[in-house]
Amino acid sequence: MFMLLSCCSCNKTAVPSPEGKPELNGSFAYLAGNPESGLTDIYISNSEKEQNISSTWKMNNASYISFSPDGKQLLFEAREGLYWRLYIYDVESGSIPNCLTSSIDEDCRHPRFSPDGKNVVFSKAGQIVILELASSKLSALTFDSSADNDYPVFSSDGSSLAYVSLNKLHLLDLASLSSSSIKLRQESKLSLPVYVGESLLYLDGQNIMLDGNKLFESDAFFSYAFGNWILFSKGNQAYIANVKTKEKYEILQDVKAQIAYTDKSLNIADPEDGGRVQGSSDNIVSDTELPPLKGKMVYHNYTSYDSMDSRMYIYDFALDELTEISRNWTVVSHPMNGHFSPDGKYITFMGIGSASDSWDIFLYELGSTAQPINLTPEGSYRDEDPKFSYSGEKICFKRNDHLCEITLSDKKLKVLSPANEDPYSMPYYTVDDSKILFGGGKDPNSYIALWDIASSSVTKLYDKAGTVEYYPVTIDENSFYYSRHVSSTNTHDQLIKGYFDASAPKQLAFNTSNADYSDACPVSEGWLILVSTRSDSLGGYDMYIAHESSGAIYSLSKYNKALNTSKNELGPDYISL
Repeated sequence: MFMLLSCCSCNKTAVPSPEGKPELNGSFAYLAGNPESGLTDIYISNSEKEQNISSTWKMNNASYISFSPDGKQLLFEAREGLYWRLYIYDVESGSIPNCLTSSIDEDCRHPRFSPDGKNVVFSKAGQIVILELASSKLSALTFDSSADNDYPVFSSDGSSLAYVSLNKLHLLDLASLSSSSIKLRQESKLSLPVYVGESLLYLDGQNIMLDGNKLFESDAFFSYAFGNWILFSKGNQAYIANVKTKEKYEILQDVKAQIAYTDKSLNIADPEDGGRVQGSSDNIVSDTELPPLKGKMVYHNYTSYDSMDSRMYIYDFALDELTEISRNWTVVSHPMNGHFSPDGKYITFMGIGSASDSWDIFLYELGSTAQPINLTPEGSYRDEDPKFSYSGEKICFKRNDHLCEITLSDKKLKVLSPANEDPYSMPYYTVDDSKILFGGGKDPNSYIALWDIASSSVTKLYDKAGTVEYYPVTIDENSFYYSRHVSSTNTHDQLIKGYFDASAPKQLAFNTSNADYSDACPVSEGWLILVSTRSDSLGGYDMYIAHESSGAIYSLSKYNKALNTSKNELGPDYISL
């Protein structure tokens, strides 16, 4: 009897002694809600200071944060344009983050520093790649046909990587580039491997796991802190927890997410202004779900063009307010094709001047009770299609088939293009205001071209034989949208993405050959507002929002039922301010 009891006592598993709550004298980085904008921003804090560093940055949805080994830099991912890109922020200088992947037109996700801080590993379009920071050399580490490799992380000694592929954990030896899978006792929804010393932890759903055993519950993110300690958040609370003793302690005062830690007490700089107006960014995270817009849209509608009954409206997405701004205008009739100034305070548009009885260009201050200002009151010209420059200092437009621009400070007008057999129309500035996109030629010999303001030279970009091409709209410094007929025999308009280097244009995914799609207006993250005669339209043309690559498309009636009517809704322009 005595021997049996003694044997049982000897076989008991030793329980590690609690280490107690550790001192946290370093610096934290974390995500938290910004009460001013309603968006989620990156904050850095220590015992001396808490600083919101990302509120003015133009990239969206910054996440997956981690410190460099020396603690002085913060690595993260964010959306900019159509893609997820990777950035490094210098905590002690506060300079605008450096984009590491600006030249890569593919999604770059889930970056992590190497233990020596010289390299960054990440997932690029489903393959694992490594970036040497000093030389910017990029090397692929995997070439799997599955293209499902993700969440790479260096081992503690930097000799190998762990990553997730096809819901399994894999190890990649960096010397031989040989890969092997890790057999787990439980495999469900794997993500986010994290090394704690020699132990490899990972997420299974929202459970932090070690070798198939659950350690803690977390809100889809956790990070290594030091020693045996990790950081995570659950519900309304942030924790530091010990993976050996399984003790956990509450940290930080408010709700925090995606917490990173460095044991360095940093000199946290005030961040450089990144140029975004507070609250101006739409928090768009999906390319298929209806985006939650917060900006404003100007548009017009009419029974038909020849009815001369066009009216102009502003819709505020954030307030869900629709206003007919042309209701009391007496100096202009038939207003259309409105375009916001860069600061969102004005619109320019075309309409029939009451005094001139001809098409003129107008300027209107939003919210004003004053009448719009006629910028081109002299002469009986056809002044049409106005667009603000990106600086807000000028407006370009078409006058009797010529490109023109007017300087707003002195109202000085300049005819840019000389007499030409081809009509030039529908101008739109490039983002640096040095050139003007336009539609040239006559049906069916129309084309898309670029006017260089300094040299007065023209470069044809697209000219598909036998089709009509028109209405180009700049997206960014590299690309633009325009409309083009399906073919010489099918005259339905399609929306096309073109490029300033004249590389092969792309058909947008939502187009169908039995309806018209036109009047493109870029929104963000591949979304655009457009007009179409789809079968579900209420009138001739209705307004829609669509994603250029996923093909998702929604009627704007989903935001407000009054936006689309039995009339033709046309000419939308959107601003996120």
